[in-house]
Amino acid sequence: MTSSVYTGMTRPAERLGVPISFWLVGSVGPMVLFILTQNTWDFWGLLSVVPMYFAMRRLAQHDSYLFTILNIKLKKTPPTLNSQYWRGNSYAPE
Repeated sequence: MTSSVYTGMTRPAERLGVPISFWLVGSVGPMVLFILTQNTWDFWGLLSVVPMYFAMRRLAQHDSYLFTILNIKLKKTPPTLNSQYWRGNSYAPE
């Protein structure tokens, strides 16, 4: 069991109550949607920031290092060529 002091001292930096990595994903996603839809979804593309913020906040409550862990996993253990055959990474030829 961890103390609240330890949890508070190791918490990642936040912006608007969510870690910065979540904030970037939650704000860049709707911006890309806004840019791709150009004139058809102008208002709704920008308005999608609000539900995305609450979704990112919910994910951050579950695990505040989610995107950091996924980033390290993808960098350190890329999928192998036979991952489709074995439904996972297999480093042996058999």
